[in-house]
Amino acid sequence: IIAFVDEEKKELCSRSAVHTGPQEFEIRMGLEEGILGRVASTGHFLNIADIRAPESNEYYVPQIHDDFGGTGVRVRSVLCMPVIGYNKETGHCDKVVGVVGVMNKEGGGHFTEKDEDALAALCSHISTSLSFVHGE
Repeated sequence: IIAFVDEEKKELCSRSAVHTGPQEFEIRMGLEEGILGRVASTGHFLNIADIRAPESNEYYVPQIHDDFGGTGVRVRSVLCMPVIGYNKETGHCDKVVGVVGVMNKEGGGHFTEKDEDALAALCSHISTSLSFVHGE
């Protein structure tokens, strides 16, 4: 999932161009809500090995994680990282403009440090692409 910050509405939003089922897949949530919101609001990544484990209880929401977006996907593991962009107020690239989240590590395990490095590289590429688009 790639979700971007809508500053006017103070929420994260994401839409899928390709979807299954009768409705387009869209996510809208507050900047403080759930895993994506936590990453967007703190700027720190989260790597959750088991969303149902007691130590992950604050993130587990049955309505979301037992049938993700009505797709039938049961979420087990989650890795989510911020996309950092240009901040006009500071003149630096220090502002969270979006988040990228992946779920359910292939093979049923948890996301590794190597996975974290790969997703961080992807987020960096997204950030660079956005800066070219916005002329920053």
